[in-house]
Amino acid sequence: MSADLAQFETSFHEAKEKAKAVNILSSLIPEATQLDPWFLNFLRNEIAYHGGHYFQQYLLGVELRSKGLAMGNFSIGVGASEYGFQLLVSGYLTEAKAFGEISVKAWETYKEPKAKGGHFYSQALALAGLETKAKSTFDAIEVSYLPYYGPWNQRYAERLATIRSFYSQKQKDWPPALVVQKQVEAYNRGDIDQFLSYYHPEAEISFTYNGRPIEIKGHAKLKDVYGKLFSKFPKLEALTPNRQTIDNFVIDKEITYNAVTSPSQVVAIYTVINGLITKVDFLGEPT
Repeated sequence: MSADLAQFETSFHEAKEKAKAVNILSSLIPEATQLDPWFLNFLRNEIAYHGGHYFQQYLLGVELRSKGLAMGNFSIGVGASEYGFQLLVSGYLTEAKAFGEISVKAWETYKEPKAKGGHFYSQALALAGLETKAKSTFDAIEVSYLPYYGPWNQRYAERLATIRSFYSQKQKDWPPALVVQKQVEAYNRGDIDQFLSYYHPEAEISFTYNGRPIEIKGHAKLKDVYGKLFSKFPKLEALTPNRQTIDNFVIDKEITYNAVTSPSQVVAIYTVINGLITKVDFLGEPT
């Protein structure tokens, strides 16, 4: 069995087990409302975590902490750390760092962070840019195993390596999602030179306009087309509500606003190699 297939089977099994856990835990909620509030809040935390709803877990923690409950910091610590990592792998560095910092503060308020949330705490430290402390915290964690998944430490060691790659100073080492996000941010600023810095000199952009196939190739043509676009629409903005990464391909759902015409929606498929976008295929008609 190949390593990729083994990883897929492990992830698939984990998703099934988590779905089962959410169903079982959710079934306990009606009865839990008659029991100790701590148990109810514990169930709510576990349902959010195993359901992959990390932002909701973070909000639960905020709610509990506002009521003076210490376990609120636990929910914030886990939820903000995991949500921050989700943001990171989509290329949203500023937001990821902010949630990392929130998680760090929660863990450092909560008692015994290493014993009760070491993996999440070390991940939060890395997201917050505190790499040295993240490493020392991670190295102090005892190796733990989960059935079928192997060492829990291995998962978070890989995540710490992923975080380092996103924070790398060398563009050629950036993951594809970060390259794409950086060019989106340059697009939104109307910064043509920065925008082009994320494209290969012979990059190709293909789309359909008024029913006709259009292809733009090379920096000179890109600068001409996008330079005019940025000048015409100084309030141009692209939002990316959904992003998926598959190997060196980044697939974005993009909504573009220009303060003049109606918003346009497209699906953009980016090919990224060595820190540069080499090809973009738009499905739909971009603004």
